[in-house]
Amino acid sequence: KVQTADARVAELEARFAAKDQEFRETKAHYDELRHRIKNDLQGLTFLLAVQARAASQPEYCGRCISRLSSATALHSILDNERSDVVSMASYLAALSDTIMKSFGDWITIETMVGPNVNFDHRRAQCVGLIYAEAAMNTLKHAFSSDVAGKIKLQLRRFGDGFEMTVSDDGGGLDPDTT
Repeated sequence: KVQTADARVAELEARFAAKDQEFRETKAHYDELRHRIKNDLQGLTFLLAVQARAASQPEYCGRCISRLSSATALHSILDNERSDVVSMASYLAALSDTIMKSFGDWITIETMVGPNVNFDHRRAQCVGLIYAEAAMNTLKHAFSSDVAGKIKLQLRRFGDGFEMTVSDDGGGLDPDTT
């Protein structure tokens, strides 16, 4: 059976339109799943934060909270930027926001990231986990009984590498009790 060029083009256009529609439906499903995962991670982070406040040893929940916070923030940034490169300014600000929401309004976090600090997904995730762990240690040791305080995060280029500083205005550790 011989097809005319017009008939072949029409057939190919119809197949392309069907595949395009299939792609759009799959992408919409994928986007909905990512949104649900992000919401679930945020919900779990909040529930762990509530549990940590009520627990006699809240530090046991701290590591889980920091890792979930980091994953939640990274999912948000990857969803919004649609890129293989993660803007650390956006990611660390989102992570700080997640940590503040998890622990109530008694803590504020100032996030300062140097210009054009962008990492690949894996490196961004590692830096986020380190920051989240440092923030959790600050919450545990620097501020007693939910006393209001401020954490400052700074990430900047330093020579050929990077430097991250996490500081706070809390009471610190008493050397006699450590």
